[in-house]
Amino acid sequence: MIKLAERFTVPQCFVGETHIGGYDEFVNATHEGGKLKSEDDLPQAFKTELASLPDALRAVDPSLKVVIPPPPPYANQLPDLAKSIETARLCSTTPLYSPLILSGTTPNESLHPSILNCLYRYNDRVDPNPDLLILRLKSTLDSLITSHTTSVGVDYPSLKSSPDFLSFEIATSELQSLSFSSMSLSCKKSCVINLYNLMIKHAFTKVGIPTSKKNRGPFFTTVGYALKSGFYSFDHLENGILRSNRNSILKPSDTRLLTILDDSSVDPRIHFALNCGAKSCPPIKKFTKEAVEEELEITAKGYCEDDGNVKVEGGKVTLNMIFNWYGKDFGNTEREKVEKIRKWCVGEKGERVDEALGREDFSVEYFVYDWGCDGVKPDVPFDEETGYKKGLTLEHKWE
Repeated sequence: MIKLAERFTVPQCFVGETHIGGYDEFVNATHEGGKLKSEDDLPQAFKTELASLPDALRAVDPSLKVVIPPPPPYANQLPDLAKSIETARLCSTTPLYSPLILSGTTPNESLHPSILNCLYRYNDRVDPNPDLLILRLKSTLDSLITSHTTSVGVDYPSLKSSPDFLSFEIATSELQSLSFSSMSLSCKKSCVINLYNLMIKHAFTKVGIPTSKKNRGPFFTTVGYALKSGFYSFDHLENGILRSNRNSILKPSDTRLLTILDDSSVDPRIHFALNCGAKSCPPIKKFTKEAVEEELEITAKGYCEDDGNVKVEGGKVTLNMIFNWYGKDFGNTEREKVEKIRKWCVGEKGERVDEALGREDFSVEYFVYDWGCDGVKPDVPFDEETGYKKGLTLEHKWE
C-alpha cells in the first residue's frame, strides 16, 4: 500500500493497482447524492476492473493489524459480577483479591482513587509477557467504550457504573506486577506507549476529565498506575521514561530513574503515538515489541500526512502545538524542527516542505490546540484534590 499510494493512513482504496485515494475520495468516485453511481457513471478505472473485482474495491495493508492472543490458561476466574457492584467490591467470593490497604486501615479506593489499578491487591500468577497483558486490557476497555458510545460521544458515567467496568478494573490489578527495569528497549517503548493510551481512557472513566488549564496539570501529574517499581503518572511515563527525564520530573534519589530510557534512545516519534485524550492528539494505535520501530515510522508519516498537523502554504509551515511543547525533541530552531519533520513527509507534501525551507519568507506557526475530548457533554470534570499527592514509595508493597 505504501509503495503504491505513498500514504500512511488507512483505508487507502485501489481498483486493481490503480490508487483511488482515501475513504472520502473513494466515496466521491462511487457515489453521488448519497447513492451508488450506476456502472456507466463510474470512473474508467472501475469499469476496467469490475469483471475481476466485483465486490471489494478496497485493499488495506494486513501488516498493520495487531492480533491479540487470548489470556494465558492460568488467568483468573473473576468474582461473580452478576451480583450487585457493592457485593463485588467486597470481593468475598474469591481469595485471589482483597481490598488493597496502602496505609492505616483505609482501602485504597477511598484513600487514593487516582491510583487507578489499586482497587484490589493482585495475588495470582502473572502473565510473563507484559506487552500482551497491556494489549489485552486495552482491547477490553476499547470494547467497553464502544458499547457505551452514543451519537454524541462516550458516556463515561454510564461506563463507570457498569459491572463490566468493575471487571476491567479488577483485571488491571495484574499491572501491579509489571516492571520496566528488565525490559528490552523495544519492549519498554511499546509497553509504555500502550500503557499511557490505556491509562487515559481508564482515568477519564474513573476520576473524570481535565476540562481546564487549572485541573489539567494535576491530572497528568497525579493520576496513574502503581507498578512493581512504583507509581507512574502520565508525566512519569512520557517525560520520565520515554523522554529520559528531560524535565527532571524524577529527582536524583528516585528509584524510578533506573527505568528511564537513555537520553540517546529518546525517540521524537513517541509524540505521534501518545494520546492525551484531546481532539488534537494523534489517534490511538497499538504497538508491538516485535515491530515498534516500523509501527512508529508509519505512525509518524501518517501523522505528518495530515494537514491538521503539518500544513505547508508557500514559505509558511503550520504545525501541531506538540512540535512547540516538545521542541527540543525535534530541533533547537524552527528550521531544524521542519528539517526533522521533512523525513516523515512523503510525495508531494515533502516537495512542498523542501520548497518552503528554501524560500526567503520561510516561517513556522502553530495551530491552536483543541483540548476537547470524546465524552458526552457536559464532561465530568477531574477534581485536582482527587490526585495522588503523598510521596509514598510503593515498590515494597508489592513484594
